Amino acid sequence: MRKEIKVPYINQSPDYPTGCETISAMMYLRFLGIDVDIRDFIDNYLEKDWFEERDGVTYGPDPDKFFVGSPYDSNSFGCFPKVMIKALTVYFTEKKLPYKAIEVSEKDTEVLVSDYIDKDIPVLYWTGIDMLPTRVGPSWILKDSGEKYTWMSNEHCLLLVGHDGDKLVTADPWNGNGIIDYPKEDMIRGHREHGEGAIVILEKDL
Repeated sequence: MRKEIKVPYINQSPDYPTGCETISAMMYLRFLGIDVDIRDFIDNYLEKDWFEERDGVTYGPDPDKFFVGSPYDSNSFGCFPKVMIKALTVYFTEKKLPYKAIEVSEKDTEVLVSDYIDKDIPVLYWTGIDMLPTRVGPSWILKDSGEKYTWMSNEHCLLLVGHDGDKLVTADPWNGNGIIDYPKEDMIRGHREHGEGAIVILEKDL
């Protein structure tokens, strides 16, 4: 039997070409009834950083700490769960909203479905864009640690909202894809290849 959590859809293209993490989170907040301003969230809550050249060497941010670039810029990259959790936590605190963003990256997709989707709780879910295979992307030296970092291209974040047999139902902000089903095995492969990132937003304990 098909299960689908009804969420308000937002298309990230063309205004937020690399903003899949943010736009997926914005769909989540609007599902919760929060009238969030997308540009306010990007400009004032999402921590962003970019590259710099030092003696011919490219240094850049850690995507576990910053959005690499800007969601407004098609040449930018993205970020991983800890960045979004920090932005959401500050947003909830400043707006005095009774919610908390929790990282659930350790959980298998099947567990995410049973623990959250089946209980009408969407999941912010990292996988591959259009379910394309991962490609080795550019490398840079992390500004804070001096370690070499290699970006895995075709990274994407969408909102997991349901299931239907061997498919998972998503609200995919990329390119106006809308509410779309993807093969479960492709979703899980992309999820694994991009670090198995996942977030849920829960009400704070009373």
